[in-house]
Amino acid sequence: SSYQYNGISHLFSISGMHITLFATFLLGMMNKISYNRYFNYFIVNLFLIFFMVLVGFTASSVRSVLMFILFSINKLFNFKIKSLDIMLIVLIVLLLINPFYLYSVSFLFSYIISAGIVMANRNIKRIKKKLAKNLYISFICFTFSLPICINYFNQVNVLSVVLNLFFIPLVSSIIFPLAIVCLFVPKIDAILYLFIGIMEKCSLLVSNISMFVISFPKISIVLVIIYYVILVVSLYKPKMYIVVILLIILFKNISYFDSDLRVLIFDVGQGDSILISFPNNGGNILIDTSGDTMNYESSNNVGDKIIPYLKTVGITKIDYLMISHGDFDHMGDSIYLINNYKVKNVVFNCGEFNELEKVTKLTGQSKTSFLVMAMLEKAQKIKGGK
Repeated sequence: SSYQYNGISHLFSISGMHITLFATFLLGMMNKISYNRYFNYFIVNLFLIFFMVLVGFTASSVRSVLMFILFSINKLFNFKIKSLDIMLIVLIVLLLINPFYLYSVSFLFSYIISAGIVMANRNIKRIKKKLAKNLYISFICFTFSLPICINYFNQVNVLSVVLNLFFIPLVSSIIFPLAIVCLFVPKIDAILYLFIGIMEKCSLLVSNISMFVISFPKISIVLVIIYYVILVVSLYKPKMYIVVILLIILFKNISYFDSDLRVLIFDVGQGDSILISFPNNGGNILIDTSGDTMNYESSNNVGDKIIPYLKTVGITKIDYLMISHGDFDHMGDSIYLINNYKVKNVVFNCGEFNELEKVTKLTGQSKTSFLVMAMLEKAQKIKGGK
């Protein structure tokens, strides 16, 4: 979870990094055995096909293997086909084999980030300093993967641009090669576990920093296409990055342009949960949270349905959580919501509190106000019913 939160989980998917490392290692070994380049590439490509079978034909591994095979053919026979054209050929082949690859997050990440790096290759070569080059590559990966992160996860960790500078070399240069060596020399696994422990502790430590995690509402396919067109243009005209930044700001605040009053009834089984959203992000009221279990620490509907929906439409806070009454099927998940989302005010019904209402009040956030409906009625009478 911390790897996902920090935006570095891509390091653990079977993708181009693993394929390239295997292929480079095998090609180096084959070049020492044989001087026949055609034979050497043939053996390496056979191994990569076998490896692709072993990992279950995942979208990213199929892309990486097919691209390496085409790149090797292009190099051996000097066809002079551009890298981007090879990527497009592989894309067409893969979508003909399985059109549903378009719904695979790993496929989208793998293809779009790789395409971004290929298109930015001319700029990358101009940068002389290694740190600056790695930072630019990390920035390209971040900007090209941004719409995918928004539409699938509804949040982005800006710190991932810097974190990749540390974690990518750690995994690709130390942990992954050590894992291969340990396969043949198991006695040195203590060294591998040491570096894995360092990586885990660093990831867990950084995941506690929440100030760099920004929530985004889901964006339309039209805006996604516009974003990528401008992003590609900015690779050749850097001044266009200003437009890219403005688009990202628009993505973040797009809910302010929604002029509709919305009432949403969540499908929560027994009990109810109703969301009222005012126009132009003018405020949000949630009536009840439902609850399916007597374990106060866990959640079903709030964690699986309500919070994901709130993030999808760009709602960052609940102004009023209205608790109709203290039965568990109406407010059982209220504690989870208060502790895992920004809730400004919780309004209880008047009367004697039951145990669940008392627990909810005791475990609330320090910035959450707890009100009783009778107090609101009294205030309403004083203000003349306004």
